[in-house]
Amino acid sequence: MEVIVIESDAFNKLVDEIISRVKTSMSIGKSDSGEGSGEDWIEEGRVMKLLGIKNKAYFGQIRAKQQMPCYKVGKYYMYKRSEIETFILKHRANR
Repeated sequence: MEVIVIESDAFNKLVDEIISRVKTSMSIGKSDSGEGSGEDWIEEGRVMKLLGIKNKAYFGQIRAKQQMPCYKVGKYYMYKRSEIETFILKHRANR
């Protein structure tokens, strides 16, 4: 077994670079015209705007109760547009 030692600053820089590349490859907020399923990916702030939620703690409670499907990329939560639309339709008021 081989052990590799790396400074914490270099490690954090590497992790940030990987997250940046993953977010870029996911084409956040735009259709994925190439490989993959062609899903639109939305960041947490945009989802909160779509739902009209301003309190991040409240939004975190909704996510924690697993009422809203999400995907964690590094320290960021990402959402599929189609799943957000399904969530909105499921929780709409019938008036």
